[in-house]
Amino acid sequence: MQRFLYLCLFLMTSLGCVARDNVRIEVFIQPEARSFTSQYTLTTRAAEGKLILHLNKQYHLSGVTGPNVRTYTSALFYDKFTDDTLRRITIEFTDRQAQQRVTVQYSGAIGERFATEGMAEFTAHANWVPTIPDQEYTVVDYRLTVRVPTTYQVVSTRAARRSRPGQYRFEGSTSAIEIGALAARQFTTLTSATPQFRVNLYKANGPCTAPDSLLVQDAGKIIAYFNQIIGRKDPIRKFTFLLPGVDRTASGLLDNAAIIAYTSFNTHDPGDLLILAHEISHKW
Repeated sequence: MQRFLYLCLFLMTSLGCVARDNVRIEVFIQPEARSFTSQYTLTTRAAEGKLILHLNKQYHLSGVTGPNVRTYTSALFYDKFTDDTLRRITIEFTDRQAQQRVTVQYSGAIGERFATEGMAEFTAHANWVPTIPDQEYTVVDYRLTVRVPTTYQVVSTRAARRSRPGQYRFEGSTSAIEIGALAARQFTTLTSATPQFRVNLYKANGPCTAPDSLLVQDAGKIIAYFNQIIGRKDPIRKFTFLLPGVDRTASGLLDNAAIIAYTSFNTHDPGDLLILAHEISHKW
């Protein structure tokens, strides 16, 4: 029994010490041309000297490099889960080290659903970053550096760690597929703070309206309720809303944020209020 307890303690300690994957992304966005170039560097565990990544089929793959990369292949395939064709990148290494580092360089056009005049959206629904199959929602530590023309601003689910005209850097932890940002000519901001939490709203290229103010107020009420009911052990301290100004859908993100991608959204409407509560609940 004593040996069994020691084994359980060892396993728990080992699992607790497993490092998260580390992601470094450098992306140059050209909103006027609706195009971008990206360099994605991933440090991860690679079983049996091989790593598979999936990438949006629309993007041009420029190359894959790394200190131990021996070769790589790229091929399109149909993915039943997403009901779409993806690009599978198979990377082989010269050895079987516990961790490997690879850099994927690629470029492409920004889809119509994720761009307007003066705005470019890089979020999970845009499917703009490479991901490991079946690990899209695994939590990673990341650093995202975004370069844009100096006439543009960039926001993300958290405040920029560093910024200067034309360059913004964000850092944090979130699911691998949800690293992202919005670039726009300007953002209008609303903030509602209580002693318990803060709600921030960033709206691209437009003034905030009465429905936007109501959204922030109702979000505060919903968060206060959730914190008392299902969030007592892990309450929301900060929540961010990104309004890109496109008409698509709403989506909740792991990093205490939601994208409200509707051109008309008013929580006076019970349906919109329900959507708001649903997206906030993704926190748990």
